[in-house]
Amino acid sequence: MKDPKLSIIITNHNNGDYLDLCLNSLLKSTNLDDKEIIVFNDNCSDNTSLIAKKYLKKSKKISFLNTNITHGLAMASNIACSYANGEWLMITNEDVIFPPGWEEIMNKYMIPENKNDFFCPNVMEPGRYVPVAEGFIKKDFGNTAKEFDYKGFVKFEKKERSDKKIKAGNGPQFISKALYMKVGGCDPLFRGVPLVDTDFFIKLRLNGTKFMRTYEWSIYHFSGKGGRLKGDATTTNPQFDLTESDNMKKFISKWGFFPYTEKGLWSAPNKIIRGVDFSKLKHDEDNKNERE
Repeated sequence: MKDPKLSIIITNHNNGDYLDLCLNSLLKSTNLDDKEIIVFNDNCSDNTSLIAKKYLKKSKKISFLNTNITHGLAMASNIACSYANGEWLMITNEDVIFPPGWEEIMNKYMIPENKNDFFCPNVMEPGRYVPVAEGFIKKDFGNTAKEFDYKGFVKFEKKERSDKKIKAGNGPQFISKALYMKVGGCDPLFRGVPLVDTDFFIKLRLNGTKFMRTYEWSIYHFSGKGGRLKGDATTTNPQFDLTESDNMKKFISKWGFFPYTEKGLWSAPNKIIRGVDFSKLKHDEDNKNERE
């Protein structure tokens, strides 16, 4: 069997209903001939096992890694990526919905002539409880799996497509497996989003990685549901607050600054970090577009 060109990595912790929507959208929109889907179920105690059985019957290109120990987002991503057979990785959370036509757009970037090491689509979010990041689309097609309007999302997403591209990074992340391994993957010091991503993107920037976000298509992200060790960002769950507080202390200890004070931090921090002046790195001209 020929090795897949792209390995789709999905991490999941007790979000079976969202995982169901995510996998269903991928099967509707994706030709899996040169792709594989690897789902890491991180010590799930909800209906995830039933969802897994359902999709194992639907496609032999989907596999599930199950654990009875909670690893957290960073370690879950690293373990799942280590099983990937593809040259390229697409790393996403379980609370993400994919529209038809996405793979035709992204396939053209997974070629040697591509000058970007990291690329991603735009993001659409409901924005009810979690603020929508600058540049993303605020449009509410549901804040829970039960109320999600897939047909409405697909129709609206198609109208929003454009040829616009900027130098920025977000998830889902398209990255070569070689580059993922070169920077050491995600740091297990951090257990959940957004600091897992923030730390990972800083490491990529220190490596000189070129980022590209295309507005040729958008995913729908429920926002605040996936990638969390405890609770979610759409409630006042004190466990979520405690988890984030612990992560924040670790981040400040590692990098020496509070991450949410810098515009465009995920892919283009404009400051000196541990003696490295980002404004003098070779990719700064690219970063300037995002900061402005």
